[in-house]
Order: sequence, then structure tokens, then C-alpha cells
Amino acid sequence: MQPRPTLFVSLLLAPLLAAQTVPPAGPAAGSTAQQEVLELSPFQVTAEAFKGYYASQTLAGSRLKMNVDEIASSVQIITPEFMQDVGATNLNQLFLFTTSTEASGINGNFSDFNVGTTSTGDQSSRVNPQGSQRVRGIAGADLTRNYFLSLIPSDRFNTETTEINRGANAILFGLGSPAGIINNQLKAANLQKNSLKFEQTIGRFDSHREVLDLNQSIARGLLGVRVIALNKKEGYRQQPAFEEDRRVFASFKFEPRLIKTGLTQLQVNYEG
Repeated sequence: MQPRPTLFVSLLLAPLLAAQTVPPAGPAAGSTAQQEVLELSPFQVTAEAFKGYYASQTLAGSRLKMNVDEIASSVQIITPEFMQDVGATNLNQLFLFTTSTEASGINGNFSDFNVGTTSTGDQSSRVNPQGSQRVRGIAGADLTRNYFLSLIPSDRFNTETTEINRGANAILFGLGSPAGIINNQLKAANLQKNSLKFEQTIGRFDSHREVLDLNQSIARGLLGVRVIALNKKEGYRQQPAFEEDRRVFASFKFEPRLIKTGLTQLQVNYEG
């Protein structure tokens, strides 16, 4: 009869099936078992991420701190060393050395002339120094400080880095210029060490510029304050034309240890 071979094979496979073990099931959803904690990147980029002209991290790509080599959008990060080496103290001077950017006004590289009006690039740059720029040959980019829209003219004395995000990726920050977004990252207080720096520049036509930078760590790792003062006078060949700029910038930072696995930070900036 035919059923016997079939029964014999079944009896041989039975011990093998019984010897197999079933892995233990994982913890059910909502259980109190310990789970892996997902920690997001902090929303800040420190000066340790800069080495010469190279910046390894930015917030411009996704609003989170990311490595520059992981960002698909067109982002250019200008470090303090680069701005100092090219002698740029504001955006209009910096745009002469960056990619796909133009600036009008004195020593600019495009006219910014409006058809049907008498406005020229030189006139508009004096009324709106930061607005007389163009990115990707399209229009002026949105200008921000720490990713908040600002009409305060930028200056190197309180700027940590300048991030040029070309293209529609600016919409990530609630802005909509097709040219992109240009963000000035302001200097912040250092909670770990004290520092004092003085810088002086002398130029033609009785031009001079002085910057005093004082950082004080009141409580190491907890509380710090930074004060930066600027005194600038720019002279020109045509007399009596001149330009003066005096500013004071203060940064206050407080990082209380409220929780062990998180960061709580209070930061206040003032400029006058």
C-alpha cells in the first residue's frame, strides 16, 4: 500500500521540527521595557566646526545641524578667516568673492538700474546697503540674522559665519525668495574660557577701523557674556565725503542643567 512511505517520511521529520527553537518575542508596543533613545542634533553650530576656509557643519540644509557633505542643496559657508583675508567687512564687499553673487554701489559688479526711474545702483546701495545685491542673476536674496529676517546692516565685527543658500531651499525657513537666503550667524558668548582681542585697520584717506572683543565666562559651562565694540571711519578721495559707524554688540548666554540628557539654553543679544 502507498501510505506507508509517506508516514515513514513524516516520522523522520518530526524530531527535526521539534528540535527547532522559536526566538523570544520582543517587547510589545507601549511596554515599559527599555528602548533605544533617539537624540536629534542640536540646533547650533559651534566655532569648532571651522578650520581655516573650511566649515564642516551648517543649519542651512535642513534646519538641523548637518555635515556639509551630506547636503544636496547649493550652500556656501564663509568663515571668519576668509572674510578677514579678502578684507570684506560687509555683505556688499563679500559678494565680490563668493559664487553666483553680485553687489551694486561703489566697487560693485552690477549696475542695479531700474528702467523707467532715475535710481542707480549707487543710490540704492546708500538707501538700502544690504538690498543692493543679486544672487544667481535672478533677484535679491532674503537676508537674515540667526535665520530671522533683519534690516540691520551686517558687519564682520559681530558675524561668526555667513551662509549663502542659493535657490528655493530658503522656503525651509519660512522665506520665499527664488534667489535664496543669506544668513549671518552672530557671535555668541563662550562659556568655557575668557578672551580679549583688539583689532585695528588703517587705510587711505584717513580711514581707520577698531574692534574690541571681550568675552567673560562668569560661571564656567553655565553663564557667560560677550561684548564687542566697533569704531569705523571710511574716508574717500572726494572731500568732504566720509562714512562713520559706531556700534556695540552684547551677547548673554545661560545654560542651566535642568535635565541630564538635554540642553536648555537662554541666549539674549543686543546691538546699538
